[in-house]
Amino acid sequence: MDLPHIDLSKFDGIAFIWFDAEMTSGIEVYNTLSSPDEWVIYGRIDSCEESIRDRLKNKRIFLVTSGRLGNKIVGSIHDLPQLHLIYVFCQDIKRHSEWADTFTKIQLVCNNEKDLISNLAIDVAKMCVNIGDQHSKLNEHKNALVWYERGLEKMKQYDGPTKNELTKNELTKNEFVNSLRYKIDRSTAACRVRNQSYY
Repeated sequence: MDLPHIDLSKFDGIAFIWFDAEMTSGIEVYNTLSSPDEWVIYGRIDSCEESIRDRLKNKRIFLVTSGRLGNKIVGSIHDLPQLHLIYVFCQDIKRHSEWADTFTKIQLVCNNEKDLISNLAIDVAKMCVNIGDQHSKLNEHKNALVWYERGLEKMKQYDGPTKNELTKNELTKNEFVNSLRYKIDRSTAACRVRNQSYY
């Protein structure tokens, strides 16, 4: 999936939603992935949908949902621009893949926490790089640097195979990380040059 252009004048960060009526604890393990943001947990369709439509309309949202609740809500929110990617975390992969396959923003249907965390780490890192690139194009190198470093931090949580489709160019994890470090070095140098020009 190509990453969309983000209007930085209206952009208010990334949001993480866990939509599962039975989720009451255990989200702490995911907070490292979402840091500095935290996960918001919803158990009711109306409150989750209202939050996505209204309160979070200027964010880019990563949504993890149970299969049962996802089947009920995804159709009504899928086309909202603020909803970036959806992950269905369920027991019955086959049953939920049937309805999930009709939605392009559904990135993964799985029942394995390791797969979920790895896929989220990659996708959040790519989003961070996309935001950093947009700041860099505007010569906002300090902001770009923040997002690039955040992306690098997310890649530390990626625990998948060494060869994975991290970008459409199919970079390995090491190639992706090296590319990100280059962007960080370039932004750091641009910040130094800018700071020196003020003196």
